[in-house]
Amino acid sequence: MDCMPEIPILRDLTRCGQSLTKFFFVSPRLLPTIKPGRSRSTKTLPELPEDILISIFANLEIPDLIRASSVCLSWHSAYIVSVYKFGLYKQPSQQTPCLLYTTESGPDGESDMFLYSLAESKSYVLSSLPDPPIRSRHIIGSSHGWIITTDSMSELHLLNPITGDQIALPPITTIEQIDPVYDDNGVLHRYRLAFFTGEDVDEQPRYYTTMSCQEFRDIIFLKAILSADPSTGNYYVVLIHNPSSQLSFARGGDDKWTWLPQHYWFADCIFKDGMLYALTRRGEIHVFDLGGSTITHKKIMGASIHKFYDNKIYLIQDRCGDVLQIWRGSLAEIEESSESSLEDEEPLHEYEEPLHEDEEAVHEYEEPLHEDEEPLHEDEESLHQDGDTISELDSEPECHTQYTTRFEVYEVDFATKMLVERTSLGEDLLFLGHNQSFCLRGEEHPQLKANHIYYTQGEHIISFRHTDERDISVLDLQNNICEKALPEQRCSNWPGPVWMHLNPRKITSDSHNN
Repeated sequence: MDCMPEIPILRDLTRCGQSLTKFFFVSPRLLPTIKPGRSRSTKTLPELPEDILISIFANLEIPDLIRASSVCLSWHSAYIVSVYKFGLYKQPSQQTPCLLYTTESGPDGESDMFLYSLAESKSYVLSSLPDPPIRSRHIIGSSHGWIITTDSMSELHLLNPITGDQIALPPITTIEQIDPVYDDNGVLHRYRLAFFTGEDVDEQPRYYTTMSCQEFRDIIFLKAILSADPSTGNYYVVLIHNPSSQLSFARGGDDKWTWLPQHYWFADCIFKDGMLYALTRRGEIHVFDLGGSTITHKKIMGASIHKFYDNKIYLIQDRCGDVLQIWRGSLAEIEESSESSLEDEEPLHEYEEPLHEDEEAVHEYEEPLHEDEEPLHEDEESLHQDGDTISELDSEPECHTQYTTRFEVYEVDFATKMLVERTSLGEDLLFLGHNQSFCLRGEEHPQLKANHIYYTQGEHIISFRHTDERDISVLDLQNNICEKALPEQRCSNWPGPVWMHLNPRKITSDSHNN
């Protein structure tokens, strides 16, 4: 057998170091080896044929798979064949998800990320990630084992935290409503945002505003999803962005964003049967075909009744192919005001959303809003009509944490265009937040709880409150009781944590620019 690292048997891999990227990137030739003349442990790895190893690897959780790939040369070779040649590794629906997060106490606090494995109830460090440092970024989505991030200049990247692959997305100045602003030396230092939705063919911007690059990302980017694994180059990125929660997308290799005008106030998206399904905050569902020579659109579901104080709504496809709408209710509790309680809250109007306490009730210069239109952002202070500045956000003396109070689950009946309430998920469970929402089967994941919803505080409000504690919990739909998803609060508050499946495939297309 090849020269062996001192890892005697496969099950002992879980007891060895917890830095996955160190296992992943280090060649087996560089791993610690048994010195000549030193007695070998009686527990040795068997000589297994490659096809047997591939069969074993295909059933390992991704952390175990990565560790196994670094055991010896023959195992590494089998790993390469399994993952890259045949694509045989545990697919997302079979994987137990992980929570991706950062912490201020890591070996390199600015650059390291961590994975909390729900399967093992322990964390791994992900080091040697590409610049810019991860804690300087904002995570606006996770999908197909990649995260979508925006840096301090508001530029967007795809990052696979397992392989370290990174893809630069088109410049944000190619988004329809965004223009660069340069200083006297020709250096980009601000962006200008035009407020229009394309609802009318001859629509002109109602007003403009300019913002610093870092402030801009906190306000503009709401969520992003992928249609497929970017490692092959054949994928779409869909971006929900302001003003008015509109949609833009880019194909793999594109150098600009394509705007989807006339429709806005989107909350979530999924790809189903090659089509983009987009959900508005009112429960409307729009379907876009992005693959043809001409983009086509159809609204297949009308607005639903507004359910909760704070309108958080998700779109998800269950394991049977049915489309679900998930309505989430949450309230902001000011930790300094312990006297306040849910009972003190008065019901809001059916379509009314609460103004954040820092938000001015009226933008004096604004024209009346469209009947379905909402303020640009819940925490945004008034903008100036001349478009020169956006006022500074208030300092953060208090901690405002969004506590989820309930979920309601509805199946979309496209035949009747009605929502059918589900009081139970049965053996299924859901993962919601800034990740692309997904559904798993409880009996296939014994470490997880059926009829439960695992969630993070994934809404864009967290980008304004960097110091807030994150609500990372699991809710039992049977009794509506929440409990913490992690044994202790180990995540830093910024960037916000996200659920994700892991993807061990490295980029194979030469068309990518890293």
